[in-house]
Amino acid sequence: RRADRRFDDAAQHLDALRASGHRHLAVLRLALQTEQGRGRWAEVARLARTLRKHDALTDDQAAPLLRRAQVEQLRDAEGDLAALERVWQTIPERERRDTGFLLRGLPYLIGAGDEKLAVEAIEQALKTDWEPELASLYGRCKSADLRSQLAVGEGWLKLHPEDSGLLLALGRLCLRAQLWGKAQSYFEASLSQQVSRAAHLELARLADRLERKSEAERHYREAAALGA
Repeated sequence: RRADRRFDDAAQHLDALRASGHRHLAVLRLALQTEQGRGRWAEVARLARTLRKHDALTDDQAAPLLRRAQVEQLRDAEGDLAALERVWQTIPERERRDTGFLLRGLPYLIGAGDEKLAVEAIEQALKTDWEPELASLYGRCKSADLRSQLAVGEGWLKLHPEDSGLLLALGRLCLRAQLWGKAQSYFEASLSQQVSRAAHLELARLADRLERKSEAERHYREAAALGA
């Protein structure tokens, strides 16, 4: 495509400038734009960090560039847990603490069967700053130690008893542990704090599992009424 050729031509020009000794920040800025266009996300991350180091980008300017670069690298490795773990290890800890990155990036690890990194990342992040969306995502993590994960979540609940996302997460963890009554209680508590399609669907599926047909149908109707 013409756009691809244009970015490739720009990259060749930049390579020539760098080979001749140019390290000017304007060259690095242009290189950053070029590598974004080419989809070379590891290089985008490297350039953004370099520009931030030299105060040519503020933290606020660098953050969305780094966030996208990291998420795109995870997207490229989607479904391959070993490749995802390699990408994860290249991400500096400072950048791993970015909530926007975690919310967009961790689902790739979870979806590929990760049993460690996502749980650890969320637990670490929530030690310092409470983020309801991350607490909700915790319920999708499948750690090797479900009992410990439940204990951590229930510890958070003592501090955030009205967090609907955390209640939903705890319900999902209880489902994995086959604690049907406890799961139902958490889902219902989540609904009492905030009506959500997700909680109605979980209650519908649980009622199906327990062969409570009319109850399941009622929750499916409620979920449908709330839309996608």
